[in-house]
Amino acid sequence: DGSTILFRSTRGGSSDLWTLALESGEMTQLTDDPDNDGVGGYGGEGPGRYSPDGTRIVWNCVDEAGRSNVCIMRADGTRKQQLTPGRLADEGLYPSWHPLGQRIVYGATEGEGYALYEISVHGGEPVRIAGQPATSNLGGVWVEE
Repeated sequence: DGSTILFRSTRGGSSDLWTLALESGEMTQLTDDPDNDGVGGYGGEGPGRYSPDGTRIVWNCVDEAGRSNVCIMRADGTRKQQLTPGRLADEGLYPSWHPLGQRIVYGATEGEGYALYEISVHGGEPVRIAGQPATSNLGGVWVEE
C-alpha cells in the first residue's frame, strides 16, 4: 500500500531485511539468521520482495550448509519457511513473485551456468524453466501482458 519500505541493511551488524514505516519512521528488523552472517561478497539475507497482496515476503536466505535458497515469511517477519530443497550451491537467486502470488521464479547455479526455476509458495519440487551456459546470474520477473 506504499506505507512501508522493505530494504536490506547491515545496521544490525550483518546483512538483514528491515522495514521502514514511512509515517512513523519506525524501523523493524525482520531477519537475523546467523547462517548468513559469515557470507561474504553480496552475502547475507535478501533481496526481499513483497507478495502482490503485501502479506508475505520472499527473499534469498542461506541454510546452515551455506547454500542459497528461496524463503518466504509473513510481512511482519513471522512464519519463516525455506521453499527450495537446498540441493544446489545457489538455489535462490533473485526470487520474484508471480502476479497472482502462488508461484515464485528464481535463479540457480548449475555447474558453470545458470537456470531459471519456479516453485509453488507451498513448496514441492521446483520446475526448471530455462538455462544458459554463460556465467552471469539469472533472475526472472513475471510480467502481465
